[in-house]
Amino acid sequence: MSRTGTVLLDLPPELRTAIYEFALVERDHVVITPHLRPPSLLYTCRVTRREASPVWADLNTFLGKIDHCDGRLLNRFANFRLSLGKVKFDGYFLDCAAQSHWANLVSWSREIWGAGWLSVGIEDDVIKPGRSGDFITVMKAAHTAAAEARNEGKDWENVERELKRMRKVAGRMDAEWLKDY
Repeated sequence: MSRTGTVLLDLPPELRTAIYEFALVERDHVVITPHLRPPSLLYTCRVTRREASPVWADLNTFLGKIDHCDGRLLNRFANFRLSLGKVKFDGYFLDCAAQSHWANLVSWSREIWGAGWLSVGIEDDVIKPGRSGDFITVMKAAHTAAAEARNEGKDWENVERELKRMRKVAGRMDAEWLKDY
């Protein structure tokens, strides 16, 4: 049986990369949702997945909307990233919306403490503008405390004690942090 036409993997790597970029790079951003899946092109075969995953992950910007400091979406994104193997995911942003919610911030911190992929501080450009500086300061402080505790091998109870001290300070900036929902 003879083949007619050109098969993708028969093309030179440079041309395949250009095709991957055309097919996989979004003009705006990829929205991180609980149901985010890689594009179907990444499921065609192992070679295509290995070659195209870095193109999709590194050349797109990923935007996750975090409502009420709810860390579940962050955890799903962490698992999603791990499913793609060794891919950088340089461009991701968190759009933190809604109210200051302490129980969810503790849950968020627990996700950070337990997740190896995001055990670094939140950079200023990772959180999109739109929330007050105080809200972002509290989120970044909790995130950093959890990440540093993980990096230093401290247990979760140490993080909880630190967060309890932080809550008092956060409550002075915004009384919503002191409410138990």
